[in-house]
Amino acid sequence: MGLLGRKRRFAYALIAIVEAGMLLLLPEMNVQAADTEDMVVRIEAGQEEDYIRLIQDPVEYEVRPGDCLWDIAEEFWGDGSLYSDIVMSNQESISDADMIYPGMLLELGNSAYIKRQSKYGRIYMWRYVFYKPDGSTVGISEFGEHGSNFCLSGDGKIACLVQDKTQELVRTTSDWEACTRKLDEYAKDNYEGKIDEFSFEHYQSEKGEDIYLYSCRYQIDFSKYGYDGTAYAYLCVGMKMTKHIQAEFVGFDMDEGIKDSVRYVTASFEEQPGLGEYTTVNGSNMAIWEDCEWELDGMFNSLAWLDGCLTYLADKAMEEPEDQKETMTSKYGK
Repeated sequence: MGLLGRKRRFAYALIAIVEAGMLLLLPEMNVQAADTEDMVVRIEAGQEEDYIRLIQDPVEYEVRPGDCLWDIAEEFWGDGSLYSDIVMSNQESISDADMIYPGMLLELGNSAYIKRQSKYGRIYMWRYVFYKPDGSTVGISEFGEHGSNFCLSGDGKIACLVQDKTQELVRTTSDWEACTRKLDEYAKDNYEGKIDEFSFEHYQSEKGEDIYLYSCRYQIDFSKYGYDGTAYAYLCVGMKMTKHIQAEFVGFDMDEGIKDSVRYVTASFEEQPGLGEYTTVNGSNMAIWEDCEWELDGMFNSLAWLDGCLTYLADKAMEEPEDQKETMTSKYGK
């Protein structure tokens, strides 16, 4: 079999269900405002419950003589009707949208609105809830020595890890710029030529909870198997910290759209209120293995995990004797 066929077989392995051969490809997610330039999206009054609102890191703006909130929103976002976002982000200082004055300092943050999908896609635990992408299933995924016992399988894989919030992760992410530099340096030191094209995002929920995401590209080099050529997979990691809980979602796929899926799942995560005194979620049987130590304390080492998963899949797809490989036809029939 030539390289093209083997690369195709690798792609099948990468998007495989837990024990079987291949995931069904699903329609593209309806995620609005994925990129910075598309962050500001107008939604109609009364539709707020249909969307998850994320707030970008704000910039400080000093009100000038003659300013009104409509004009400020028009200047920054090109849509004066978004002035209500300024009010929402400055509730402590703005009691009346018509009462602002020169010298007043406002925080301006772009808003991303992610449309909620099927109401039946909710994962509900006694202490928290989050939404899974339409059509995805929940199960165990294993890739040799690496895996997850709570993995969303649909357009790619998203391994889920929910724990009590740790001060280690709070400290690590408190300086997000320093954290992004360490991620980039770690990839260069350990996976030079394999992992590149990092991008980073930081939002807050409407409750002021921090949401962090980073994504990158992973290159599979087929020269080790005796072929010329490469293939690419994409990783996205989302982290959200509520009052008591830290949730980490590690997703990968052959398609860059995995970023939208991870952003949706991470943004939708909420700690359940009103359940009395908080008790631990650490015994909830949710784990990702194998973990690998690194400088970023409190944060799961997704880069080492991704490398382990993809190395296993590539080895399995490229090195098994041809007569031992399962095809889609042999596994499921024509």
